[in-house]
Amino acid sequence: MNIAFLRPLFERTGAWASVYPDDARDAANARHEVGPRWQEARRQLAAAGAPAGTIDAAATLLDASADQPGAHGLAAFAAERGATATYWMPEPSPVTLARYGPSPFVLPLLRGRRKQVSWLRVVVDRTGTTIEYASAGAMPRRDDVQGAGQYPVREVDPADWPQARVPDETEPAWQGDAAEAVARYAEAIGADVVVIAGDVTARRLLQNRLPVRWQLESVLADPDPADTSPADTGLADTGSAAGPALDGATARIVGEIADARDNRVLDRFHETGTVWAVRGREATELALHRAQVDTLLLAAHAPDDQANDPVRNDLVRAAALTQADVLFLEDDRPEDLRDGIGALLRYADPETAH
Repeated sequence: MNIAFLRPLFERTGAWASVYPDDARDAANARHEVGPRWQEARRQLAAAGAPAGTIDAAATLLDASADQPGAHGLAAFAAERGATATYWMPEPSPVTLARYGPSPFVLPLLRGRRKQVSWLRVVVDRTGTTIEYASAGAMPRRDDVQGAGQYPVREVDPADWPQARVPDETEPAWQGDAAEAVARYAEAIGADVVVIAGDVTARRLLQNRLPVRWQLESVLADPDPADTSPADTGLADTGSAAGPALDGATARIVGEIADARDNRVLDRFHETGTVWAVRGREATELALHRAQVDTLLLAAHAPDDQANDPVRNDLVRAAALTQADVLFLEDDRPEDLRDGIGALLRYADPETAH
């Protein structure tokens, strides 16, 4: 997982309030339900010594998110000098959690996003195409874009989730426009996979017109009634028009891509033995201090989290500031790490501690 988006938070000096509300709610009751959750967060922050101004800044963040319906999660961060940030999570926190300390507490955010990848989905027929995408960890959003002849008619922020429709003037022209649109969006978000669904003939024609790079990263998908768990893609919260079967198929494909990515890192971790990998807190801290770490590995749920969280959060901070990635290992892989901590290295030398 690339955690470069956290670097601005960790670079800022001063204490931070970090809040993870139990954020599942219905649109009709959203603003009403924020109050009780915020009171619990306020109590935790006050008990931890957060000043009133920082608590009020965190309250403003939660209030601004009150009108976003759906069972998504939210991570809110507020600093003493007025800096604030919010991040979407695919699922809400099981309980309201608030921390106050010298660094933003990001472990719940990263655990929640550990299966996120950047993906783009194309639903195509003989009259045009619908493009939907989500960059890794971004809040799903949609935007309708009408175009003809040349695409796009306007630029769209890559952080958004657009929905683009390209009408069919003539089939060859439509194919070219659609392929150009797919390549443009895939490049903008750094897509890990392009899912192509819809009319059997049209989707194959579209795939063949994509640049070779995106042909290799594309997967043809069919809706499967057995695939009905789209939570990991974020589509469940946005009422995607494609339907739950295709949303579920997309979630399955995205999950497989995430698992394959993680397994490649683990394979490297095991194959390098003790030369390009370190295990345990002390060796990993030293490697991070020397900017040796390519990927920090952490057990998803370490024993005695309350005691381990500050240590692991500091490791994540060091990883963000040295441009290292983070990978959380599931509970069935405890043998891979020592004390739930390890790292894959960028380089090794005689001074590397193992």
